[in-house]
Amino acid sequence: MRMQYQHYDRSAQGWWSGDGHQHISANGANPAALRTEITDVCRARHLHWLCLCQPWCLSQAQLALREPLAFEPWQADNVQVWLGGELPKTRYGHTWWLNLPDVPLPLAQMSDPAIEAWYAGNPMHAALPAYQGASPWACMVAWARAGALPVFAHPTSWWASAPQHRFVSNLATLLPLYALAGIGPLAMVVMGYDADQIFYQQLWFHLLNAGYRVAAMAETDGTLQAGRARFCLGALRSYVWLDPATPLSPKAVRDAVAQGRTLVSSGPFIDATLSHVAGYNGPGVVVPADGARRILRIRAHAAPGHAQRITHIVVYRNGQVLVHQPCTGAPQPIQSMELVLHETENSWYVVKVYGMPGPASAATFDIIAHAHDCLATGATDYAGDNHVALTSPFYFRTEVTRPDPAPMPAPWPDADRQLDALLRPGYSGAWRAHWPNAQPGQAPWAAFAFEELREALAQAAK
Repeated sequence: MRMQYQHYDRSAQGWWSGDGHQHISANGANPAALRTEITDVCRARHLHWLCLCQPWCLSQAQLALREPLAFEPWQADNVQVWLGGELPKTRYGHTWWLNLPDVPLPLAQMSDPAIEAWYAGNPMHAALPAYQGASPWACMVAWARAGALPVFAHPTSWWASAPQHRFVSNLATLLPLYALAGIGPLAMVVMGYDADQIFYQQLWFHLLNAGYRVAAMAETDGTLQAGRARFCLGALRSYVWLDPATPLSPKAVRDAVAQGRTLVSSGPFIDATLSHVAGYNGPGVVVPADGARRILRIRAHAAPGHAQRITHIVVYRNGQVLVHQPCTGAPQPIQSMELVLHETENSWYVVKVYGMPGPASAATFDIIAHAHDCLATGATDYAGDNHVALTSPFYFRTEVTRPDPAPMPAPWPDADRQLDALLRPGYSGAWRAHWPNAQPGQAPWAAFAFEELREALAQAAK
């Protein structure tokens, strides 16, 4: 049976849902008519904001990568459509953007001259530069400092290209450098391609355990009506919380994501709050690790639809399962639990819920361990359609004024060129020698060279 992805409209409670990574193409259609269709579909699916990436309404010259990318946002009723710009697109990974007003450079200057041929199965010439003009690292830094926020897309994605089954990388190998250098707030996709992509989640958990705050985001990376349900517009989505006095806008969504006020969902919804916190007390909040009594209150809602129910509630602390509550007994569309905390250490908590059908294997609950086992065996039991939701973390810090590690500035004008030797093992797939059974979309933490990058930055600072 085809999975039905239906979602709630929680805008009245301050939660505005969106899809930040969509490649809808005009394909010769009348742009005005297609805008109306997109708006109508968003409205019907309770989707409030949408970021369109290329090739939306590009001229032939833009498609040929010769002209700057122009985009005219639009809105109708409670739907707003903005530029997402999956750029730069290089062997170092992809990002889409929030609050990106325009792209002042031709696409050719932010594309890898070998990557499209590489995707088609031709040889990857590592000697060629990863860009023709502006450095992707320089673009990311400049756009972030101008007020845009990058979301690191499909961070562990790769596949084997026919006919020689060459390794083709979409790994977000620049994500660790962006974190270490402290360029700006961190956001990454933890739900995409699969409703429960545990390899995105295990990468996220490792970054969180390194001390960084990282907002959870979702993406479809699809089209208006894709062949597979989970790639259709809004099937997997991000909710962002806005103060009632703050109207929906690109900057408002960017600022909410920067503060980690997000959750991701393929249908279920999570109301999660932390007691004894003044003001906002949902995901993304940072509170003192002072041992005071606080209660994590969770109310999980099954996806809309007949006979839907919550099957599991899981709370993670620092990447490990703290509480797993199977929801047995009579089917219930809403399940609640409370967890009393007396936290005295730097830590983070994430809430995850499953609807129907739930995970194929109980091993999936231990995300880091199961990802390791899947790498070793090639198992993909987590993949495919499912009803899942996760919150961004709740953070406890011994020093709330310093919630993240101190930045380690990258001293190079073209850091990606200088550090290519460190990034190459990830994007080249050299790590697969140690994991010969790994399947597309599966990558170990070691492939991202976090420790090697940190050491390189430390040495450069001396």
